[in-house]
Amino acid sequence: MTSPSDRIAIEARAESLIDKTVSRKRPHAEISQGAFHNFPLEKTKPLSLDRVHYVLSNEKGQTKLFSELAPVSTRSNGIHLGFACWLNFDLIALRKPQFAILCDIDTDMIALLDLIKETVKTSSTQDEFIEAFWQKLSKTNNFSGLLGKKEILNKERFREKMQSKGWLSSQENFLTVKQMYFDGKIIHRVLNVTDTSGKFTQIQSWARENQLAFDTIYLSNIVEWVKGNQTPMNQNIDKLMDAQTCVISAWKENPLTGSPLLHFEQGNIPEVKYAAKKKLTVRKEEDSTPRSVRKALFS
Repeated sequence: MTSPSDRIAIEARAESLIDKTVSRKRPHAEISQGAFHNFPLEKTKPLSLDRVHYVLSNEKGQTKLFSELAPVSTRSNGIHLGFACWLNFDLIALRKPQFAILCDIDTDMIALLDLIKETVKTSSTQDEFIEAFWQKLSKTNNFSGLLGKKEILNKERFREKMQSKGWLSSQENFLTVKQMYFDGKIIHRVLNVTDTSGKFTQIQSWARENQLAFDTIYLSNIVEWVKGNQTPMNQNIDKLMDAQTCVISAWKENPLTGSPLLHFEQGNIPEVKYAAKKKLTVRKEEDSTPRSVRKALFS
């Protein structure tokens, strides 16, 4: 139990870190004022969280990815655009972009992101966030989230997974995300990466109009789900990226087993390459996105 004096100290530390975050970004205040007011994709009406398929990422190579990205300078007018969930917040905490657009084709994912936003904004510390997030998720009936089966997941294991690395591993990282939400610099939108209706052209025009550029684009393991339909995805991402954009994608080295491995290239979309063929052993596992869900969404 936190004592009153400890609580005061924690809140003072939080306010100090927020002040530092704001002062670091103040030179770009003219950019940050209302850039999303003319964003072309409409906000989805409030959604109920019917299913929690995944919260965390099971993609391998996260530590290597972060170490490779660390020396790459963040663009002063940079945007992060990412699909799926948790790794986006790790990338935001690491890169500290001016803006972030978090997307997914699945409305349950957007509802989960909205829940995270709500919980972040009402939490003073990462510890408070973890406690509140646990309370909210534990009430969800249809639960997976790559955290383990609901019936065997306890609060201690949940906390351990939440704090192992990334944006909840330090108060400063947590406050980076919190400040961006308070400043209206992170938005959530339903978006299909294989869209052919011109939405990516509209996003491209919006960025140019606001003199913004894409710093990072995170595609999760979508490439595994758009086999045979990858051309529209590549064409859409090409519209947003340039030579400085860091593009992150993931796929299984062995198509029939294992977890997706993260790949990163600057100025290019990573090309899918598989490891040399070996005798394949298929095992049942929890995908980063349930097959039944993605099959229904992309069909």
